[in-house]
Amino acid sequence: MTAVIAKANLDIPSAIHLFGDERLLALRPKAKRYTVKELCERAQIRNRATGGPQPIIFLWNKPHHGQTIRDNAQRVYAISSRSLPQCDPERSLRLLEILAHGFHDYAAREALCGRGFFVAEVSPDDGRAWLREIGRRGGRARTTKKALTSKANGRSKATTPLHSTLVKTH
Repeated sequence: MTAVIAKANLDIPSAIHLFGDERLLALRPKAKRYTVKELCERAQIRNRATGGPQPIIFLWNKPHHGQTIRDNAQRVYAISSRSLPQCDPERSLRLLEILAHGFHDYAAREALCGRGFFVAEVSPDDGRAWLREIGRRGGRARTTKKALTSKANGRSKATTPLHSTLVKTH
């Protein structure tokens, strides 16, 4: 099995709850149904979550993803097919990514979690402004109050553990 590494989609919208005609369409899908286990096999990755009720997953030609629940409490996920790749295993990986992040499906999250299938393109400067604001690594120096507290406790900046900088004030 060869793993596909793809650019992460950081803009996956959450699935909306379906009502009315859309819900009726989702409860009787005419399209092919999928399971997380089948998507994992098609993506050539191991399914790490087993057991429990399996949701009904199908593709539809709407601009949004939708979800509803059948009368027997089975979840139904309708995934928009408009921006999916055409070939497996990348198509199945994208479906799992949408299930994991758009539907918050546990089995899909476990299948993808920490496996390195998706890589976010991050520049070296992303996050630096936030670090500077809180005074960490390469940002502005610690606040004067923290520096004075460390000095009063006989600790220098280099040897002060983060969890032991508490000082009693009078």
